[in-house]
Amino acid sequence: RPFSEAADGRMTAGTPAPALHLREGLIQVADELLPRGLEPQELCDRWFTSMAADDSEMFMACTADSTRLARGEGCFSLTGWHKGREKVRKYGATYKFVKQSEVVVPAEDDETGEETCTVHYTPCFGAVPGYVKGATIGAGGRISQGPPHAVVSLVREREEWRVASVAF
Repeated sequence: RPFSEAADGRMTAGTPAPALHLREGLIQVADELLPRGLEPQELCDRWFTSMAADDSEMFMACTADSTRLARGEGCFSLTGWHKGREKVRKYGATYKFVKQSEVVVPAEDDETGEETCTVHYTPCFGAVPGYVKGATIGAGGRISQGPPHAVVSLVREREEWRVASVAF
């Protein structure tokens, strides 16, 4: 049964919860901000650009519905907003595409029924004094020659790719 918040903060039965309206609003915002049919790399590029531009609206438009479910962690924690913004602030980080995995199509008996894909990026230093522009950012802000440090997991929702999680 739907719930809503009473004036004193308690959840009461009755009209749909604000989260339901929020989800519909976010879907509408995503539809307005993002062109339909973006490929996984194109979506990730916009997602990384939104962090660099401090554009939380575009960031949210690029994220999966599942990141906004009611639980302890929210969209910004699950999808790396704070870590991404910190790398931009400290190092002028940009993200260079490395590779994309094959799209995984679920088996017929898979209840989720969602296609998934993983895209790999290397974080690079921007124009920051004391660092070589374009060098790979390693752990603790050191220059690294290692493997990619940003792995973005995507899910296809309503026929569109969205960011489900990221590992920096």
